[in-house]
Amino acid sequence: MILSRLTAFLFAISLIGLAAPQAASAMSSDRDVPRLKAFGGSCGGCELSGRKMAGVRFIGANFSQATMIGSNLQGATIIGGNFSRANLSRADVRAAEMSGADFSGSNLANANLTGASMHGVNFTDANLSGAIMTSSEAVGATFVKADISGAAFRSAELISANFNAVRAAGADFREADLTAANLRDARLERSSFREADLSSANLVGAILTGSDFTDADLSRAQLRGADLSRAKGLTQDQLDDACSDGSTRLPKGLVARCNRGTAVLMIKRNTPAVRVMVAPRAPAAPPKPPSAPRW
Repeated sequence: MILSRLTAFLFAISLIGLAAPQAASAMSSDRDVPRLKAFGGSCGGCELSGRKMAGVRFIGANFSQATMIGSNLQGATIIGGNFSRANLSRADVRAAEMSGADFSGSNLANANLTGASMHGVNFTDANLSGAIMTSSEAVGATFVKADISGAAFRSAELISANFNAVRAAGADFREADLTAANLRDARLERSSFREADLSSANLVGAILTGSDFTDADLSRAQLRGADLSRAKGLTQDQLDDACSDGSTRLPKGLVARCNRGTAVLMIKRNTPAVRVMVAPRAPAAPPKPPSAPRW
């Protein structure tokens, strides 16, 4: 059944201008498909492990539940394709261009996506554990409830990306741009945010025990209810620029603060009590004295 779908899929390719010998090449024993330029149609559940498809264009294609273990998709273009629940573990997806593609529930464990562009891609519930996404661009991408444990996002552009409730223990976000990213309720134990930009990021309820924040930008970041106990490299200056409250767990000696207009809410942790101090507003300037009367 799978073979018949694959045969029909390759036949469909020939209808868009690919010669029959090229389609036959895709099914040859060398597993190389160097002449194929575009994939379309449906090949759900197809077996494509180890295929060499570097530079191929996937336009609106359906590869749902396809098996592409260790396939070479380097420099490929994926526009609006459906790869949900596909197995791309150990695949080479370096420098690929993706837009609006669906990888929900897919397996990308240990895949190499270095330098890939993934704007608006859906990775909900995907397995990206151990994946390499260094210097990638995933602006507005969705990683909700994905497993990104041990994944490398160093120097990645992750502006407004949604990492809500991800499992990300040991992930590497060094020098990444996470401006306005949503990391609410994420499990980020022992992750590295060295020199990362977390300005305006949502870290409410996130678990960040043992994570490294050396030289990270936390300006306007929301830290309410976050667990930052045993965090490394976290300074008072960083917290002064962020917004935390009495539910934020901090390393000993650090003070939670939240700028709110002219008032400043300060939560100072003293074991075992918690003392809340609200800085009063500056008093209004006194009125000017009346002018001297003229006689």
